[in-house]
Amino acid sequence: MNDSIAVFFTGGTIGSALAAEGEASPDAFRSRDLQELVERFFADLSLNVTLHFPWGERGLDSSSFHPGHWVALTRQVVGALEGGARGILILHGTDTMAYSSAWMSLALGEIDCPVVFTGSQLTLDSIPDDVAVNLRGAAAVTASRLAGVWIYFNWKLFQGRRVHKARALHPDAFVAVGDVPFFFTPEQAGRLGPSRPRSGCLFAPELKVILGLSEDQAWSRRKEVAWITAAPGLMPRFSGEEKVVVVLGQGAGNASVPFMEEIVSFWEGRRKPLLLACSLAEGDEKRPEAYKDVGLAWLSRRGFGLWSQGDYPLEFIHGLAWFALLGNSADPGSVLSRYLRRL
Repeated sequence: MNDSIAVFFTGGTIGSALAAEGEASPDAFRSRDLQELVERFFADLSLNVTLHFPWGERGLDSSSFHPGHWVALTRQVVGALEGGARGILILHGTDTMAYSSAWMSLALGEIDCPVVFTGSQLTLDSIPDDVAVNLRGAAAVTASRLAGVWIYFNWKLFQGRRVHKARALHPDAFVAVGDVPFFFTPEQAGRLGPSRPRSGCLFAPELKVILGLSEDQAWSRRKEVAWITAAPGLMPRFSGEEKVVVVLGQGAGNASVPFMEEIVSFWEGRRKPLLLACSLAEGDEKRPEAYKDVGLAWLSRRGFGLWSQGDYPLEFIHGLAWFALLGNSADPGSVLSRYLRRL
């Protein structure tokens, strides 16, 4: 282990500037200001920092992120960890931060040091801004002895697989799902003391396969993961190439009988995809078998492999669908069953 923190600048509002028209856009000059802040905060903690720019100083808008980018970022993070970094800080846009943190929590498994995502809703040249608050707090978490994948935002610390973006522009952007946030301040970080000795990361068993993929190879499989929604008046539509499908119902995980019959009819005589029974209802454990006929568990009795969302956020479910498919294409269901209840 060394005294170095690896910081990844991926883009997003935190590295953007306001244009004359008042619109935020990625900006290399603003990114350099951000780099100075990062170096100053870690210098205050007596830590060295190595800076990484996977997609250049401007980075990417997080709305453009896809699983190929997750694979590429994971490869660089694992490289930094294997090089002895005692913590990882990832600066990321807020729109898809919860998706990326969910994916990273799956890929890194029993990580033995902190991997922390943060970003901002306001640019560094806004008055006021939320960049310094989030960055200083995230730096403190990254320097602490906490282990695991986290999001730090607006004084709160969230488990990476338990977070949902609930507000579009407000600085208090995220909420915890199936969990409660930890109100974490830089002063608390000091009481936690230095990072514990590295014991060796227990990465997910699928990671070796995933890191053997290129961005393009991962992205080329985009037609194999799909979402369908059972909102009133909608019927499911498929291409026939789907291998993992998220079925977004209502309440405990319900959908109309005609909706489910359409699924059964389309896949008759075809190789059926694996289904993840989810719900637009944000809170509580989802139980698709709780209601007769309209519960999505009805599909498991028609020959579909079906798993329940449980109390995870939809961002985690999406990351898990991709992780299962890319990490074990021969048997993605075995990966799903590690995290979700099969019906």
